[in-house]
Amino acid sequence: MISRVKKLFKNLRFQNKIIGISLLISLIPTILLGTFSYYQMRSALLEREQTAVHETLQQKAMQLDYNLNSYVDIITYIVWNENLRSALTKEYTSNYEMYLTYNDIIDPMFLTMRSLNTDIQSITIFTDVDIYPHGDSLRPLDECEQYEWYTIASESTSPLFYYSEADKSLQLICKMYYQYSPKTSIICMNINLDTFFNSTTCLFSNDYSFFIYGPGNSIIYEYNCMPSVSTAESASYLLASPSGDYISDTYSLEHIDWKVCIYRPTKVVLVALQNIAYIVIGMIILCIILTLLASRLLSKVIVTPIIKLSDNIDQIEQGNYNIDISSDSHDEVGHLITSFQKMVHTINNLINEVLLGEIRQQQYEIELLQSKINPHFLYNSLSLINSKALLAGQKDISLMVRYLSTFYRTMLNKGQQITTIAKEIDNTQSYISIQQMMHSQSFEVNYDIDESLLEYKIPNLVLQPLAENAIVHGLDHKETPGQATLSISCYRDDKDIVFKIMDNGRGMSEEECADVLNKDSKGYGVQNVNKRIQLYYGTNYGLSYRSTQGMGTYVILRINDSLT
Repeated sequence: MISRVKKLFKNLRFQNKIIGISLLISLIPTILLGTFSYYQMRSALLEREQTAVHETLQQKAMQLDYNLNSYVDIITYIVWNENLRSALTKEYTSNYEMYLTYNDIIDPMFLTMRSLNTDIQSITIFTDVDIYPHGDSLRPLDECEQYEWYTIASESTSPLFYYSEADKSLQLICKMYYQYSPKTSIICMNINLDTFFNSTTCLFSNDYSFFIYGPGNSIIYEYNCMPSVSTAESASYLLASPSGDYISDTYSLEHIDWKVCIYRPTKVVLVALQNIAYIVIGMIILCIILTLLASRLLSKVIVTPIIKLSDNIDQIEQGNYNIDISSDSHDEVGHLITSFQKMVHTINNLINEVLLGEIRQQQYEIELLQSKINPHFLYNSLSLINSKALLAGQKDISLMVRYLSTFYRTMLNKGQQITTIAKEIDNTQSYISIQQMMHSQSFEVNYDIDESLLEYKIPNLVLQPLAENAIVHGLDHKETPGQATLSISCYRDDKDIVFKIMDNGRGMSEEECADVLNKDSKGYGVQNVNKRIQLYYGTNYGLSYRSTQGMGTYVILRINDSLT
């Protein structure tokens, strides 16, 4: 995977590499800084909310503890009130004395306590004093034996709170002790839990759960205003929920074995972070856009000269040395462009000098060959010889003269260096016919010419030197038995035109065959043909030799149809 990414990056355009690197360099610190800022803000918000939950819960627990303590103070006051203690240990002789106790001591005291603290639902004294019961204020001692807390209360030496799971009620119970009386009294204060817990419904504006649980995680009270959690399952669900889902705190009350808890959903607290997240994402997108624009501008400044330089290199590779790139900057790229421009001009001058020199040399050689003969004098002389030969009945002489006339007329070609394949074939045939007469028909000739190619253009005098070379250096030195044969063929190979001249003469060794086209070779005509072909068509064209010593030689002349 890594190697594939490296290869992909390596094959990218230089401009895209600059843009990609610029984006990477700018995005990494931006994303890291944005992520760091986001999580720092998140941590700060959660920490602040945790502090708020802790302080709120502590304040509410202290308030509940204060209320519970006030209940303890009230019941302690009742227990140690001397008037009440005297009334409960007194021996009554009449109903009127009982009435005075109800009216002057018990009712005013209990009414005052309940008016001062509305959470107190009722206060009841259970006693074995010989006094008639009085509503809920004064009841026989044996009635309290039916309550769950009786055993605990009878053994306790101090006020205690008792929560009843059955009827969801809270009682504060305290036993009264008398120093000189065998009588027993138990005071029971019923606390209204709805009023007691009423203040827990406004701890936060929304989305929180408050509950109180006792020993064994038994739920005493719960208040839930979280839409995502149903009230029926809130306490048990929250106690078992993962710690990261909620911000919570727990506080133990002093006067009773209860614990108060607050739960707030973390996602509610983090709603404020959404705006920060949007800002961070917006900043990242803005950085991407700005970096993209800046990188494109930077790449344009840096890469544009390099792209022009690359385009000019492609032009030079195709053979076009007319470049149009320049730079007035003095940096590394400007120095490279200036040096490249000087190098191309130097190469162009060298190539022009070499090509022009070779062309002038070839033209000079052709003109030198052609200037050796005065065309008009030659044609007139050959015509006169032909007439004399016919008058004398010498047909062979007449035929030889006509071949010579055709050969030189085609060879000179009115000073033109381009002819058709048809005329070049006629010229070569005339030369070969002359050679056959000079050799007393000692060799035969086979022609295989594609007539569809006869009108294509070809440089003048390229086949005759090859035929001459085959006769003089091949057939004239044939050592093996059998008829000497010269074969000339012309055919198309894709877009190329191919001439093949083959003889079955003495052949050449591999070393001789490899040196035919070298500068040190004596085959001046063959070298001339090869150079001319390459000047016209390029170095991919020209001559190629194959030979087997004692069996013969063939040469391939390859051109294309670009001169048509």
